[in-house]
Amino acid sequence: MAGTTRSQVLIGRDDDLAELHGMVQEASAGSPWIAVVVGEAGIGKSRLLRDVARLVVERGGRSLVGGCLDMGGGGIPFLPLLEALRGLHRSLPPDRSAELLGPARWDLSALLPELAPGAGDPRPSNA
Repeated sequence: MAGTTRSQVLIGRDDDLAELHGMVQEASAGSPWIAVVVGEAGIGKSRLLRDVARLVVERGGRSLVGGCLDMGGGGIPFLPLLEALRGLHRSLPPDRSAELLGPARWDLSALLPELAPGAGDPRPSNA
């Protein structure tokens, strides 16, 4: 049985890669961005995004990752976003996570209970 190998080189994705690298450059200069990559299975979306995530980290940024599941037309709302936020929360000390999420953590905790502020934390008046 032959083994499977994976190329470390992206083929035919130069335009996509250049556009995403440009977005990373803009983000490095202070302009936040978000990219949504869609396409058929097996065309290299994950490989493309791994390359871009590596570049983000090399430049001192943070890359959040979430995935989708095909559930036959009915999925969990916001699953990719929730996965990304859960990963961020677990990777940081609690006080840093609270600082990054700010007042939004009150609303986000309805979807991700682990983000709920502590019992002594007052709810901001503008939340």
